Amino acid sequence: MNDSSHPRLVSSNGQEFIVTDKMLIGRQPECQIHIQDGLASRRHAMLEIIDQKVVITDMGSNNGTWVNEQKISRPVELRNGDRVRIGETHFTLQIPSVQTQKNVQYREEESATNRTMAWQTSTLMALVRANDSAEFGLNRNTRIGRDESNDLPLKADASASQFHALIELVEGQAILSDLNSNNGTWVNGKRIAGKTLLRHGDKIRVGNTILRLRIGDHPLPPLDPTGVAPRSKTKTSWATWVAVILAGAALVITCVLTVPALYLFSSRESAPTAQASSAGSAPVSADTSQAKQQALRSLAYIVVPDEEIETNDMVHTGSGSFITSDGYILTNFHVIGYAANYDPIPGMEIGDLQNSLHNGEELIFAGINWANPVEKPDTYYRCDIVKTDPYLDLALLRVVESFNLETGEYFPLPSDLNFPVIAIGNSDDLKILEPITIIGFPGVGGDTPTAIDDQVAGFSPDENNKVKNGWIKTGPVISHGNSGGIAINQRGELIGIPTMVITNETDKIGYVRPVNLALSMIQEFLR
Repeated sequence: MNDSSHPRLVSSNGQEFIVTDKMLIGRQPECQIHIQDGLASRRHAMLEIIDQKVVITDMGSNNGTWVNEQKISRPVELRNGDRVRIGETHFTLQIPSVQTQKNVQYREEESATNRTMAWQTSTLMALVRANDSAEFGLNRNTRIGRDESNDLPLKADASASQFHALIELVEGQAILSDLNSNNGTWVNGKRIAGKTLLRHGDKIRVGNTILRLRIGDHPLPPLDPTGVAPRSKTKTSWATWVAVILAGAALVITCVLTVPALYLFSSRESAPTAQASSAGSAPVSADTSQAKQQALRSLAYIVVPDEEIETNDMVHTGSGSFITSDGYILTNFHVIGYAANYDPIPGMEIGDLQNSLHNGEELIFAGINWANPVEKPDTYYRCDIVKTDPYLDLALLRVVESFNLETGEYFPLPSDLNFPVIAIGNSDDLKILEPITIIGFPGVGGDTPTAIDDQVAGFSPDENNKVKNGWIKTGPVISHGNSGGIAINQRGELIGIPTMVITNETDKIGYVRPVNLALSMIQEFLR
């Protein structure tokens, strides 16, 4: 095998390293790939060829090894065009193709019965930018993004991620995949979820840039709004769902556990509408009032259409809190789904849970009123599920698309979108009689938010999960729509997640899940 047939690791400054056998990367001068990077470890990563595959392994470095902006935790096979980042040093892997000497052409084959498109060894393909018809040859794997080291850099597109999308050439065909971008990659108006085969004339949206694939000398069809405008996905119009919400009909917030000492509602029952009055008001400082207003701004209204909404007109509602400016929302699991013991265990043990979502398509929306947070939400977004913990009744969502309430269409998120964020407090610092405020959309008295001032009444163990202080007790009973919302201290910090709980006791009391129990779920996303 001569040098020209070996894989090469090419740094952003153009320096090339021929990959052979085992090669150590790091600051140590003895490394085969020596880099002078203060963020790199002395022996940072190992690059080696195993069974004719290029494999990279992190060597326990301080700052990690990143492949296509994903931190690796085990040996990873590298493919042609993959980006490797070590500290602040960027590399691209180039693997010579056995077809680099061949001409590729696209041809049409006719038969008596059908017409087929067949790839021989390919004609040129190109990406054509919609706004100015600029062309970019597509003759190898091509990475697209805002970083200037991309094969197709979009430095002026603030909506594009640094490393946004990848087009791979496989047997003469172009395969598009998203690189975990913030705003997604779209083809013909639909957001792609996996590797997607591109065809002649397809319209690709990366950030705010529209590209079209041209194969050979075939003319591109006229540009119509299909690939530029967002998609419409809803089976039942949002106007119908909102009408149901405003009418107060069939509003259901479903809960998860059914155990002897702690009963939460099952999936198909309507929650009661009891709502306690607030505690006697005490003088509130300007700082405290401002902190509460900031917490109110970070409140999200969660709406989940039922899987059978077309027949039962049912939606599930609850509350949540924006914990990051890029749209991560913390809420209760029972706001988006429900779980039941399918193998109950006597006593306090909860046993295994059988989990279900209220909507089979994972259709979840978050509403917010940007101009006036005390009014009903007027702007909605579609959310993806990031993590769930049905046992602790917690869920983490992330906003991924804008949603037009009137047309039912989805749009990429604006590049400058920043959600109002609530600060995370320390629930372990709470003391009995300390003031606490519950904020959420209670589902009664209209669809505007409600804030109730009270105090910490005490703490209760969660024997199901074997947590000593698994619940914060408060005076007000948590109404069903308040579930998943905000419980704050006097500094306006999130110290818990209000949870609609019904016990087998006659005394009324509210329960709040301490936020410290959610840290393992949300810590990596906090900045």
